[in-house]
Amino acid sequence: NKPRSLFADEELEQAAQLILESEGVVNPIIVRRNGLQSYEVVDGDFEYYAAARAREIDPRKGEMIGVFI
Repeated sequence: NKPRSLFADEELEQAAQLILESEGVVNPIIVRRNGLQSYEVVDGDFEYYAAARAREIDPRKGEMIGVFI
């Protein structure tokens, strides 16, 4: 629900690089199921957008992150 524009581009870029270096996020994000294959981020919006940026940089390394449903 939080737009990506709320977070500084530099911070997202740094976090994306850390995600790629460590091959994931340290703290999984928390999501709620909205439908069969749709989810809403409950906690971890910054990490979600950083992971999305990591995937833009390197689709192989930034493909997946851990979540709690």
